[in-house]
Amino acid sequence: GGLRISGDYAELGPFSPSGRYISIGNGDISVWDVTTGKPAWWWKPEARTTSWAFSPSWRACAVASEKGVIEIVSPATNGVEQRLRGHVGGGGLWSGAQCIVWHGEQLLASASNGDRTARIWRLPDGKQIWEYRIEESPNKAFFFGPEAIVFDPVKPRAWTGVKIGRAHV
Repeated sequence: GGLRISGDYAELGPFSPSGRYISIGNGDISVWDVTTGKPAWWWKPEARTTSWAFSPSWRACAVASEKGVIEIVSPATNGVEQRLRGHVGGGGLWSGAQCIVWHGEQLLASASNGDRTARIWRLPDGKQIWEYRIEESPNKAFFFGPEAIVFDPVKPRAWTGVKIGRAHV
């Protein structure tokens, strides 16, 4: 029993709020119905996916690619509603955003090791309202940019950081 999905590489994403669907990334983003074992939605971006996140309502999916663009996709229409630009692309291992997180339905944050920035966009107008750049190496040998970003659920602030070293508010 259970849901089995095969492929060269698959990264598990979040479950839907109901627990009926799970998202999986393997270059594309797919959503599977865990009760039937069948795909419910599929998104094929123009370039390799580096990260994705669904809005809390699952009415939108933010998909980052190695081109540095974050597409806001509507699963209902299977169309791109917005393209957020700012992160460096280029197709390298660390191109694009490695982490995306929603704050409600109105704010989207992203972090990129490649360009060493964390950014916040206001939706639905797509305006970037905040950028933070890590200028120093936490371990003095290798240079890492932010690999994660999270919103504080209590105060109006975001945390970003690297796996080795420091967290920044």
